[in-house]
Amino acid sequence: MDAIAFGSILRGKTMNYRIITAIEPDFFVAELEAETVEHLIEQMTSAGYEFSAFNSNPVQRAELQGQPKFKGLCGPMWDGDAIRYECRATYAELSA
Repeated sequence: MDAIAFGSILRGKTMNYRIITAIEPDFFVAELEAETVEHLIEQMTSAGYEFSAFNSNPVQRAELQGQPKFKGLCGPMWDGDAIRYECRATYAELSA
């Protein structure tokens, strides 16, 4: 499995990820670290998320290029010091 680019600015660096899910009435945050896209995909698959594609939206910031996407989650999104994914309920609530 080859990513289009784990972002050349990230190569060789551990990246932090946040997965935010909503279970009424609370939000839960899972923090992950990964050195490669493959490692992140393995962790997410183990947690029950299905890999769907690699992000290639050219208008998004460089850190998001080549990051994986997962079915049922919105993202990847930049979170200042991490890459964030949100379940659809969280995205709807936080975007309102």
